[in-house]
Amino acid sequence: MSNYVYLQLDYLLSKITVTIIFLLLTVIILSSLYNTQILEGYAYIDGFRDEFGYDFFNETFIIIEFILVFISIYIGIVLAGKGNQSLMMYSVYSVKTKTYHMISRVLTGLLIIAILIIFVSSTILFIVYLLTPYQLVFESFMKVTFLLFLELLQYFMMTLIFMAVTNHFLCGLMSLLIFWLLEILSYDLPEKVNSIIELTMINIDGYYDQEKSILIFLIVFHFLTISYIIVMRKKDC
Repeated sequence: MSNYVYLQLDYLLSKITVTIIFLLLTVIILSSLYNTQILEGYAYIDGFRDEFGYDFFNETFIIIEFILVFISIYIGIVLAGKGNQSLMMYSVYSVKTKTYHMISRVLTGLLIIAILIIFVSSTILFIVYLLTPYQLVFESFMKVTFLLFLELLQYFMMTLIFMAVTNHFLCGLMSLLIFWLLEILSYDLPEKVNSIIELTMINIDGYYDQEKSILIFLIVFHFLTISYIIVMRKKDC
């Protein structure tokens, strides 16, 4: 199995992908530094640490959410694209190895997303503790970060499933459309629809210490993951 994960990583981490991720992470770092308002002077922001601190975390996590969701969808499109399918010609020779290939796609996406989350959250902690007087409740920060991690996995898995339908990158972008619609229309949807979305999906929508039961989400996520592997295992690729 590890050989298949290495194969997927080698394919995914091309110069184009690494460049895109590097540039987007740079945007996150620069925007986070800007959101600290440190240019106003440390003494000034210290006088309004609660107000500025809330704005910093909320605005920063909105940017982080959008960029990392985009990266997660991009990773899904690359791993499920036609180029990746061609790898099967050289690495798959039985139903068992085909299953390994599909599982390795999911594991590779999970690994890269976990690394991104660790890097970004560590960067935010570094900025807050070294450059600002803002008070950070570590438990709340980790809770929101974990929910963001689950959200990224959600859109990554959604992209793999959409790509399994037509194997066209535009179909993969359906995940991005769903993300945008949920971000924009969530307050205008009927209450029952919102309740179903709250139970089955995660969209953090900024920095909020929200109480969210993730049991149903995890059940749905694992069901979709297993279904994807089974379907792709039987599909002629």
